[in-house]
Amino acid sequence: MDSNNTFDRTQEVQKAKEESERSDLKQHADKMLRDFEKFNDFSSNRAIWELVQNACDLTVNCRAIIDYRDNKFSFTHNGRPFNSNSLISLIKQVSGDKDENSEIPPVGKYGTGFLTTHSLGRKFIINSVLQSSSGHFIEVKDFLIDRSPKKWEELSDQIRLQKDKVFDIIDKSGKVVDNPEQVTSFTYLPETDQEKIYVAESFRDLEEYIPIVLTINSRLKYVKIISPDGLETEFTLSSKEEISNEVGIQLYRTSIKKDKEDTVIYSVGDAINQIEIILPINKYLFLFEFPKRVARLFLYYPLIGTEDFGINFIINCNHFLPTEPRDGIHLNSNKDQVKDQEKANKELIEKASTLLFQFLNSNILPVENPLLYANINFKRNTDNLLLNQYFIGLQEKWVESFKNLEIVETKTGYKKVTDVTFLNPVLLENDGYFDSIYFLFDKFYTDIPSKLTIKYWSSFVSKWEYAEANFVSNEDLAKKIEECSLTDFDGNEIECCVWRTISTNPCSCTHPAIEFYQCSFG
Repeated sequence: MDSNNTFDRTQEVQKAKEESERSDLKQHADKMLRDFEKFNDFSSNRAIWELVQNACDLTVNCRAIIDYRDNKFSFTHNGRPFNSNSLISLIKQVSGDKDENSEIPPVGKYGTGFLTTHSLGRKFIINSVLQSSSGHFIEVKDFLIDRSPKKWEELSDQIRLQKDKVFDIIDKSGKVVDNPEQVTSFTYLPETDQEKIYVAESFRDLEEYIPIVLTINSRLKYVKIISPDGLETEFTLSSKEEISNEVGIQLYRTSIKKDKEDTVIYSVGDAINQIEIILPINKYLFLFEFPKRVARLFLYYPLIGTEDFGINFIINCNHFLPTEPRDGIHLNSNKDQVKDQEKANKELIEKASTLLFQFLNSNILPVENPLLYANINFKRNTDNLLLNQYFIGLQEKWVESFKNLEIVETKTGYKKVTDVTFLNPVLLENDGYFDSIYFLFDKFYTDIPSKLTIKYWSSFVSKWEYAEANFVSNEDLAKKIEECSLTDFDGNEIECCVWRTISTNPCSCTHPAIEFYQCSFG
């Protein structure tokens, strides 16, 4: 029997192509479904910045609009339009159309960051234009991307259909347009309760983050937020100028207009290592605390997950090597695979620390309330012992530098931590006794923090775990009361009760400090 008479080569080739495409699409679908399972409370926050990142990869003058109206989420940018490769790459969810020689290299590394945007809705609509290889523009109108299927077979079918639609747009259905407005919008359609929650969460911290990103990312120039009720807030980068100084530190003053109000951000930079540290200083040269939900480490954009890094500064470094979910950077582990990344990141943190210490010691930007610099509390008691070990060393390094800064406000001027006496924070827990305690503290000790700053300083230095810090306890104050007389608030001398007998022989004194000890510790 002649096998050639029964063997249909064309049919077999077609079948092989279909199986190959099916296998390829299965891999894309499986990857998406696995990543969808990883969504958490911060996925929606990261999603915003993935969209901004993609937009800034496509223009050096990025303008973006983030719109929450009509129970949807829409992101619009003015970056260069799609081509066939970039649109199909988005459909398959693979990295594509990235210009490695661009002025700012693309941040995307894994080709999967865009998947976090699906936390805002598994279905989204694209409106844009597609530029052909010949330079013609084709309208992409209401192009639906549907990631809602829960099984790989159905999701694979959706990917195939969307790919075919791209070919159809190029072939015949897409309208050819001349000189179109090069604007691209992604409109997400949240359907589940969780997706709606994620959309609401993504709105929560935007106004805190946008000025920071405008400061550190030179490609982003303008962002408009439209709230669910239609309220518009515009952020525009007005200027960024270097402030000259005699010590050679790169100090910057960035001006950002929020609607009609000017916001100022101060930062210090290291151009060689592409480090920029955002300082907690407002336009009036007063310190403030960054909100707890704001990330402390940035890689062009916030590394969501570093909110509790333990400092009141924000460190951006374009050379940071992040964890794959971009929730932090590799620092200390027993994983051989990331040892080189850990070493590189630790060196960058070291350089950033040195830069900050140089700035603080230079005093080139005097501030009114420097105590908020000192809120240092790296996490050192987690279940990750190796990471604890790293942060213990980092804490010691920062404390060693901060303890010698003259930033503690006292009656006689600013002093070093090493020259000041603090109160045990336990004594300051009850506001009702604060005046009495501070009265005693001020009577018996010199070089103490001012009354307005004592709570902050005692708390901060306690968290430092600085063994040589001088703290006064309840027992220390009790001994002082035993040994001396007090004057009341009018300067009249009163006789102190002997501390040892207060509990058995109630004191007849009416001085509030004595009453405090009698009632609380007698």
